[in-house]
Amino acid sequence: DDDKRLRFLRGLHGDDRGLSAWMRARSVVPTGLPSPFAPTLPRLTSDVRIEVAGDHFDGGRWFGALAEIARTDADMAASIDNRHVVSKNVAALLRPLLADDHSWSHRELSPRDIVAGLVGAWHYRLTPERLWALRPLANRELIWHGEFIPWRKGMTARSATGEYTPLRQLLLPLGTEVAEFSGDLEEELRRSAFAPADHVLESSYCKASSDVAVFRWLRDAYAIDAATMARWCCEIDEDKQEAALRYLLEGRLSREVLAQILDLPKRPAWLADFDHFNGLFRESDTQWQRNPLLISLFPDRFEPKLTEGVESDQPSSEDCTNAASEFVEKLLCWWSDDKTRAKVIDRHEKHTWPDWLRGKGHLVKGLRDNQRDPWLALLVLGACQSFGRTNDKQHRGFLEMSHQKGWWDVFLNPNDDRAWMGVLRSWQDSAVDQLQYRLWMSLFPFIYHFSRHLEIYRRLLLSAPRRGTGLDPSRLLMPRGDETLSGAGAQFDAPPAPIGIGFHWVLRELVRLGILEATKATGLFPDCYVPALRVLELLQPLGLATSSGQSNAAKARAIHDFLQKHGMQHTANSHFDLTFDIPLRHVAENEGLRRRWRLDLGSYETRRDGWILSKIEERADFEG
Repeated sequence: DDDKRLRFLRGLHGDDRGLSAWMRARSVVPTGLPSPFAPTLPRLTSDVRIEVAGDHFDGGRWFGALAEIARTDADMAASIDNRHVVSKNVAALLRPLLADDHSWSHRELSPRDIVAGLVGAWHYRLTPERLWALRPLANRELIWHGEFIPWRKGMTARSATGEYTPLRQLLLPLGTEVAEFSGDLEEELRRSAFAPADHVLESSYCKASSDVAVFRWLRDAYAIDAATMARWCCEIDEDKQEAALRYLLEGRLSREVLAQILDLPKRPAWLADFDHFNGLFRESDTQWQRNPLLISLFPDRFEPKLTEGVESDQPSSEDCTNAASEFVEKLLCWWSDDKTRAKVIDRHEKHTWPDWLRGKGHLVKGLRDNQRDPWLALLVLGACQSFGRTNDKQHRGFLEMSHQKGWWDVFLNPNDDRAWMGVLRSWQDSAVDQLQYRLWMSLFPFIYHFSRHLEIYRRLLLSAPRRGTGLDPSRLLMPRGDETLSGAGAQFDAPPAPIGIGFHWVLRELVRLGILEATKATGLFPDCYVPALRVLELLQPLGLATSSGQSNAAKARAIHDFLQKHGMQHTANSHFDLTFDIPLRHVAENEGLRRRWRLDLGSYETRRDGWILSKIEERADFEG
């Protein structure tokens, strides 16, 4: 512990003398790491290269997973035994005694490097037994998603034909069972249903849901595009034609595949025979589903009637009203189930709020006690809502990463400028393949802004119920431009909060968590609906009228008015138990639920064209 004594002790050692000579003569240096790594390093000869375990090992979880893999796979055990790895603490003590820089790896070792070494030992061939050995990695907190990992591109596995094929060319076999069924997996199995055997993984690989999770991580994204699926449709076996039709009806790339088919100089026989193709539909398929596909493939069957007897080029307002009212009725019935409601709210909170804030009621208590931690998180998560096509789990992941790295403590203190710049340097210096959370780090100046004026914004938000129906949401967090605050002094002096659409998200969470008291008299209800794009896309085919030029506040009020008009005003349920747009977002993100309710997320024009085609067919049937 004495710096002078430590320097004196180190001075007694050097090349071939003292402790340095001892370390080269026998194994006396501990690694400071648990199993599966060796407890001590070998003799430190000139050919021993030392690696330092980095922060990505994340405590004991990775060590335990690697140890379990090493017990079942000899290649993993050998790969680890051939490495000389020490902890950061041991490295700090060891470096002064080993002056030779060539003894050290210049980058910290990560679990990804260990797995890369194992895959190299397998010659990039994945067998069922090797996939099963990796089951300990089937943990969302361990495996990496969305990162560029070069060695994954070279991996192969056996297809249903028995040949080794690149993982990115393989789909999971039909009938794969997993504990948690996601929309992405449903789309993959929909493609697999009509894929040729050489593009489907051999069924012996996935015997458990953990095998599916690990395989999908190793494969990353599959490289099967619309052109490939169009080619499959042309070369398809008869027993898979119905599955191909299902994809053209319900698949994510159905329009793109259909466009590829329509561009073919000669169409395959099964797609050129109207009677055969029409016979592949199910009885449950509605005319709204059938007609757009039929008229695209067989325009001659419909073209003569396009100019006859069509009274209007748009569905009547009565049709739209009936569809919207039916949807709201289904939504309220679904939401009235206690288990469903609890599951959706729990999922929302787990995906939205970081664990360190959410546990044991800390979030609500912290907001009520005016603690900086949850209030800053509230504004930062609100600002994240401006990112298009992202989800709550990604926003939460950014906060959890910041908390884990110690950055959050810096964010809570706006007065330490050096520490803030240290966060930027740390973020840039830690990048290997790419800058992590690059989009979210673009909020860095906004986070500083929120932290500086947090107390003012907190007071303004808490004053919202007292503003009554005269609340202007666009100006609530613009105190310098709010006439009602003129002369209020420094306690309400702050620049506008850069939060945009996130204002509605923040307001909704404060009302939902009981921090703000919302009643009909306060006029807050319309502004608690977040006008996210996925919600607008869900309701627009049902008659919701919004435009890109409208303000977020106008869109939020349009959602509120739409629901009230089509059934909400007749219920005692106060805006879905004060969760507002959360049930709508859940439905918009749940492909299976939308399909059961016969919801089309296409544009209004697509729904209108489908309506026209159905009217044409009705007239054709009437005329015999």
